[in-house]
Amino acid sequence: MSFTRRTSSALILATVLLVSPFQPSATAGEGTAASAEPAGPLILTPHKLGTLKLGTSAEEAVDSGYLVDNPDEPCGHPAQVIRKYASVLFVGWKNDDSVDNIFIKGRSVALTKAGVGVRSTVAEMRAGHRSLRPARRVDGDGGRFWMQALRRGRDWLIFGLSAPENRQPRPTDRVSFIYIDRDWAPRDGLHGGC
Repeated sequence: MSFTRRTSSALILATVLLVSPFQPSATAGEGTAASAEPAGPLILTPHKLGTLKLGTSAEEAVDSGYLVDNPDEPCGHPAQVIRKYASVLFVGWKNDDSVDNIFIKGRSVALTKAGVGVRSTVAEMRAGHRSLRPARRVDGDGGRFWMQALRRGRDWLIFGLSAPENRQPRPTDRVSFIYIDRDWAPRDGLHGGC
C-alpha cells in the first residue's frame, strides 16, 4: 500500500453537511470491511468509532475495514471511507497521515455506549451523558451552531444540536451530527476542509 504525505489536515464542513445533503464522490471506495462488520451500529467513544481510533495511521485505518486505500481520492487523503458509509461518515487526517477526527452524520451508523446517536433528542443525550459541558454556540462554516461536548483526556465527543442559533437547545431538539477529535477546543469551532 502506498501512502504519500499530505500537505494539510482535513477538518469538517459541519454546517454545510447539515444544510445540504452530502453526496459521495464518484470515486468513493468500493471496498468492504476487511474484518467482520458489526451487526448493529458502531460504538462511539471520545477515542474511537468501532475499531477506528483517533491517531491511527492510514494503513491501520484501512485495516479497520471502514476505509480503503485510494490514491485518486479527490481531496488527497491517504484513504477514504468505504461506499457503505460514504454519505454518513467523514475521516479527517493530520499531515502525518494519521486519523485526526471522525464526523458522523448518519442515523443508526453509530451510537455511544449510552445509546445516543444522530437523531437522539437533547434530553436523551443529556440523560446518557451526565458529564457533558454546558451547551454553547461555536463558529462553523455557514454560521454559528449549538453543541455540547464531553472530554476524556485529550479526546472530545462533540454533539451538534439542531437548535436555532437564537435560543438555547430544548429537550426535544435533536442531535444533528457527532464529531470526535483530539486536542480540539471550543474556540476552534468546526471549520472546512476539502
